[in-house]
Amino acid sequence: MTFYEDPEFPIKGNSKRPHELVPFPKFFGLNFNTSRRDDWRTHFKRRTEINGAHAGFFLVAVSSLTKDLISFHKIVEEQSFDEHEYTGKFHFKFYDERRQLKTIEIDDRLPIKPCRALQYAQNVGDVFWYPLMEKAYAKFCGGYDQIETGLLIKSMFHVTGRNPEWFDNGAESCLPFNAEGIYSYLRNLIEKKIILVCKLRNPEENNQAYGSGFTIIDVTEQRRISNDGIPEPRKFVQLRHPSGRIPESMMADMGIYELTSLGEGLMDTEKFVNQMQCVYSVDMSMHQLRRSPGLDAYIPFIPEESNPRVNWHRAKH
Repeated sequence: MTFYEDPEFPIKGNSKRPHELVPFPKFFGLNFNTSRRDDWRTHFKRRTEINGAHAGFFLVAVSSLTKDLISFHKIVEEQSFDEHEYTGKFHFKFYDERRQLKTIEIDDRLPIKPCRALQYAQNVGDVFWYPLMEKAYAKFCGGYDQIETGLLIKSMFHVTGRNPEWFDNGAESCLPFNAEGIYSYLRNLIEKKIILVCKLRNPEENNQAYGSGFTIIDVTEQRRISNDGIPEPRKFVQLRHPSGRIPESMMADMGIYELTSLGEGLMDTEKFVNQMQCVYSVDMSMHQLRRSPGLDAYIPFIPEESNPRVNWHRAKH
């Protein structure tokens, strides 16, 4: 059988299709239904299927959509490597300058290094949706070389269709809040179920291997032992690096506490104010949202129940 080859986006150098890299490739490792509440609650597990440092500004934007199942599936539709459906062709959607969803079709030939590892975004086990999505975004932007560097605000628009609201520290100034102010500001946005990402004040790397973009998960207050040995309340911002990894040197510079295996950790609000250059927010309130206070971390976009006693499992339309 001859598999599809995209004449508009040929691959330079060596390439392999997923089934040439693993015996039984999958598109998604996790599958959820947009109308089931339990699926909304577990959608953020899809963050474990994202791996890579290339095009970090895009990686952060896609990772932020694991908060919102409906918005995610507008641009990433479920597809299959099943032998009865597989043709080598896949498709993704991105918002163009007119805020219209544009379908990008690609073949599944992925560039590889001489060692046979993928050159750009990596598969996680047998799951390939993100490497394929990155290839589609490269085609959308004009080539892999066009997404070596980029603007987080631009990639956020391409995956949400909305211009993020944001503030920039500038080269020398700090955020327009003190530590207490940024805590209250972020908490208010989180309770309104608004997607939040941020970028370190790091003029080098531009969201590449060092990965200066983060998703803001939550804010929290905990007691810490001061230098005098006295417990005192401290406020933190809970961050996640979308690749799931934070280098030790970067952790030390940022003052990250309690790093988890998923690349999530706590950053003191004072250090957050001093080290972050930009904070971006996108209000995805096209869905009817649960506006109750308090955040169950990455479960912010569960639709309102239409009837909690009868139809608790269905999203309200």
